[in-house]
Amino acid sequence: MKSIAITTALALSIGSALFVAPLVAADAPAQAAEGKDGDERPVETAEQIARAQELLKLLDASNKLDVKSALEDLGRLRTQSARDILIKYIKKSKNAEWSTYAIDALGWPGNKEAVDFLCGKQGVRAKNVLIAAESCRSLVSIGDKRAIPTLIEATKNKKVVVIRAAIKAVVQLDRTAPGLADLMLKLAKRKESQIREAVAEAMATLADDRVIEPLIKMATRDGNSIVRLRACRSLGALRAASARSALEKVAKKDKSADVRRAAREALGSIPAAPADPKK
Repeated sequence: MKSIAITTALALSIGSALFVAPLVAADAPAQAAEGKDGDERPVETAEQIARAQELLKLLDASNKLDVKSALEDLGRLRTQSARDILIKYIKKSKNAEWSTYAIDALGWPGNKEAVDFLCGKQGVRAKNVLIAAESCRSLVSIGDKRAIPTLIEATKNKKVVVIRAAIKAVVQLDRTAPGLADLMLKLAKRKESQIREAVAEAMATLADDRVIEPLIKMATRDGNSIVRLRACRSLGALRAASARSALEKVAKKDKSADVRRAAREALGSIPAAPADPKK
């Protein structure tokens, strides 16, 4: 009788374990698994996969606000299923605006598997400027420096919006990228004021003394007040002592009150010149 009781108890115990285990696994935090390149990535739980499928169905909703919300929620999931759904949606979508929402959703930190797609013809290299520009921003959010060559290439785009987005993206990803200072010096001569404005702002982060002179020229001679303002701020951020004299003139004589104010603020960031012992 004892042996029968023991056998029955064991059977019940094993059966309970088999019944409970899948429920625990679905609710447990994702476990690490080795990716193709050796990195450890989280394995999706059954709950996450089910959630991604629920959101996939919402992408066909008639209410576009529901579609936008679903795209944003897929981005928050940060899983392989979510990434695959977002990429498939972008490939099929004929609406650039909704594609940009999906591209933005792809931009979660560390989403390396999306980099090649975002650098491609339906990303940074897209003909649509909204999609191309949003892809630049999304790549910054991912934070993978492999995107830099593509972003530098995008500064040759014919559309100003894309060039501006690419300039900001490159500097944010790696302000020490090889050839970046040379690129900024070249772009500083462009006729489009929006590009010069982006360059003036970007130069504030570059540790290269060659950007000082172009910034001084922008601050004192550029015909666009926003460019002059950005240049003043960048000179202040760089604490460029050689720009003090130029900034003093701008602070007194520039026709724009905003530019004059920016010049004064920049001067406040630059160390005062040492007193001349001969005087």
